[in-house]
Amino acid sequence: MEKFRIQNRARELRLKSGLTLEEIAVRAGTSQPQIFRLEKGERDMTLEWMDRLSRALNCRPYEILPAEWQPDAAFSASEVSLDYVGEIIETVETWLKENKKELSPRNKALLVKALYEETFRLPESERAEHIVNYTKFLMKNKAS
Repeated sequence: MEKFRIQNRARELRLKSGLTLEEIAVRAGTSQPQIFRLEKGERDMTLEWMDRLSRALNCRPYEILPAEWQPDAAFSASEVSLDYVGEIIETVETWLKENKKELSPRNKALLVKALYEETFRLPESERAEHIVNYTKFLMKNKAS
């Protein structure tokens, strides 16, 4: 039976993380040449290697698989980042306090949900500004 090696995204993820071959090798408990062969598809990407690399790259094992095998955007959107929800809540609370505005707990929850859906795909550097602008817009148009 002919062997078929699956392409992977290990190199792409490593470069995106700003890590060197040496850093990933140390984190994965292996050598640089081994990581190089895995990235090039010259070595089988077994489940064990996926697990070791995902830990070293701080990602989920399936993210190492080819892009066309990745879950669709709906799946990603349903995985709520609690850290980011906390950031939204803190930003909204600060803005409401500074602007002497109030919202019921239910409306705050709806606002946080809307803000999350509106901004979670944005780069982190742009999120806070969009949260504030969207909150202003909603508060301004709340009465109408």
